Amino acid sequence: MKKELNTRRNLLVKAVTVFVLFAMAVTAVMPVPAVKAVTKQTMYVGEKFEYVIYGATVTGVSSSSKKVVKTAKAKGKNNACTLEAKKTGSATVTIKYKDYSRKTHTKKLKITVKKLDLTGTVKPLDSGYVLLEVKNNTKQTFDRAEVRYTLKNASGQVIKEDVERVNYVMAGKTAYDSIYVGRDQNIDFSQCEAKVTAADRDPGYTYKNVAKKNLTVTKMDEADDGTNITFKLRIKNKLNQNVQVVNYLISYDSEGNIIDMTRRTAYVNKKATETTSAYTVSKGSYSHPTFDHYELVTQAYTMERKK
Repeated sequence: MKKELNTRRNLLVKAVTVFVLFAMAVTAVMPVPAVKAVTKQTMYVGEKFEYVIYGATVTGVSSSSKKVVKTAKAKGKNNACTLEAKKTGSATVTIKYKDYSRKTHTKKLKITVKKLDLTGTVKPLDSGYVLLEVKNNTKQTFDRAEVRYTLKNASGQVIKEDVERVNYVMAGKTAYDSIYVGRDQNIDFSQCEAKVTAADRDPGYTYKNVAKKNLTVTKMDEADDGTNITFKLRIKNKLNQNVQVVNYLISYDSEGNIIDMTRRTAYVNKKATETTSAYTVSKGSYSHPTFDHYELVTQAYTMERKK
């Protein structure tokens, strides 16, 4: 099964999202508009943010509830501190720092920590692959989710245990990825487990799902040679914003079970039309002997810097 070329595999370290403050301005990797001295922020359990204050020295950071948000001065950086969401609830984080003139300033963050309601599932695929599904039950899109999974055989013996990162986890949607474990492993999926342990995003941006009416996806040059189905996609973005598009090619058997999955992505500029390279759905008797039909699932979202 072909995989998306830029899939990041086996990254076991949680990503740290960086906030940057210049005077009273905050950035999250990219610059964002200035904010007030008191800022409201939503975090999800397991998220970790870093505040970096350029041109200043952080002299202290504290949380009104360490059980909700854990704080610390960043290691190796005198101009930064870290925030980690530990459990649901609310907390006020106070950051004290000195500017170039050694004048002391105070920055307050009113943080609400919500449950990371993402559900992980493992399912069998053809050709020695296993499907990872992450259902996002929140209203927040995440760039990726970290899934810890355990695969067992009928006797309960662990075949494989690892951590995988599933990308493009959109609000209210299901994201897919797959892992290769080898043929003839005799996995008993009733005993397998998959748990989402963390997710990350850029909190300096607002993510928004794109409605179908604002994105037109048209198949072109579809052909079936008996072994493979090939086609291209023409994607028209009607919005005045750039759009991240995620296409899943999902193959099924006659009973509706998923037997194969391939993910492809496209980034379409505002008011633009893009034509993709060829997509391929494999239906060969060796790799997918029970192939019945396939489905193209398109998801898309925008990212806008917070004001």
